[in-house]
Amino acid sequence: MDHLKGLSSKEAFTLLCHGGAVVVDIRPKYEINYRVLDISKVYLLALDTYKEKFSEIPKDKLLIAVDNVGLKSPEVAAFFLNKDIHR
Repeated sequence: MDHLKGLSSKEAFTLLCHGGAVVVDIRPKYEINYRVLDISKVYLLALDTYKEKFSEIPKDKLLIAVDNVGLKSPEVAAFFLNKDIHR
């Protein structure tokens, strides 16, 4: 099983463009409306619903979990790893 890794914005951009990665945005709706990610491969799963909606996430992609400041995304990424959702 792969491990969690923090990424710079440059590394994330490269993976999104060339590595087949997708973004899982766990920010609450009011934060998503405030700052929209200009990314075509993004799944919007709010922090309070991701455990119920994780089946919407592709299992064959590298996932990049994001939130507003990076405090909750490691928790969500660990959840996906523990559920063997992705690599």
